[in-house]
Amino acid sequence: MPKPFKTTVEINGESHEVEVTPPEGYFDQEEVNTQFVPRSSVESTVQTRVDRAKRDTRTALLDDEDFVQEVSAKHGLQKAGEDPPGMEERLKAAQKEWERQHLTPLKTENEELKKGHSKLLQSKLSSDLLSAAAGKVQKGLMKAEAGKTPAIVSMLSPSFAWDDEHGHYAVIDGHDEEGNPKFRYSGSPNETGSPHMGVDEFMAQWVKDPDNAPFIETTRQPGSGIEEPGSGPGGEKTIPIDDLDAAGGNLEGLASGEVVRTE
Repeated sequence: MPKPFKTTVEINGESHEVEVTPPEGYFDQEEVNTQFVPRSSVESTVQTRVDRAKRDTRTALLDDEDFVQEVSAKHGLQKAGEDPPGMEERLKAAQKEWERQHLTPLKTENEELKKGHSKLLQSKLSSDLLSAAAGKVQKGLMKAEAGKTPAIVSMLSPSFAWDDEHGHYAVIDGHDEEGNPKFRYSGSPNETGSPHMGVDEFMAQWVKDPDNAPFIETTRQPGSGIEEPGSGPGGEKTIPIDDLDAAGGNLEGLASGEVVRTE
């Protein structure tokens, strides 16, 4: 079970220390470093084995005098300066069989490792977003039902991609011709030396955007509960502009325009 950790957040200009409980499956950086192998290392190891196996298979068979003599005797062939007729096909068949027994399992293992690596990175993004949003966005957006992703993570995770070069999630700023993400530059590069905007900097800007006001946590005392929407002159549902609990209960309607906030 991930251990809770404390972080300091700013609310209305005042610093507050809050305790954050990471979601199930969260790994801190020390656990990542000690329990998992970097994807690049795994791929390099597998590729090295594949290249060596391909190179060694034919050489090993041709250098095996017993094998050559056995094949020649069985098919009435004489050893000559060139491979006997049919030898190339037999070698290909032998290589295909070797690949079935050894190469295919390695490829399967590599795919499983890639899937595990992807899940680990997704878990890290979720953890980073929840940590950055703690104390800033409404609590309802931070919670998740069993088997589901917290709303704030679902909303913001598409804005990020893993920056392999600098080892952190960075804000996507378009894609190159090959479809690879390009990253937004940071206004204040972090201590790792990365020039790209990370989760914390993005969140600090996101919570200040007036368009995101319905999602922001407030320190005011809540009302008696989520107020049911009223009706506007155009038939749309309305909720008081200062009732953030009501806004939190009608996020989909606010996004679609079916619910509006009124004075």
